[in-house]
Amino acid sequence: EGLCARTHSLVREAYLHQLVPVLVINKVDRLCMEMGLDASEAYMRIRELIESINAVCAAMLNSAALDDEERSDDQDIRDAIWNFDPIRGN
Repeated sequence: EGLCARTHSLVREAYLHQLVPVLVINKVDRLCMEMGLDASEAYMRIRELIESINAVCAAMLNSAALDDEERSDDQDIRDAIWNFDPIRGN
């Protein structure tokens, strides 16, 4: 189904409350069962979803950074936290 408006608002809300985000992708079974995708197509779909949420997070962080005058180490850490990567398990 992809990202919806509610996802965008939840990301902003979590950021404002300084929460550590965790990305959960549900309904993965639908990729194969209902949509008939094979493993590589399902992988690409999930990868696109992760890239989309990372783009949303990056836009939000860039907007927040414009409000700050200087780039700090905290912002670098925040950028790493808000970039989802399956290898890191977040």
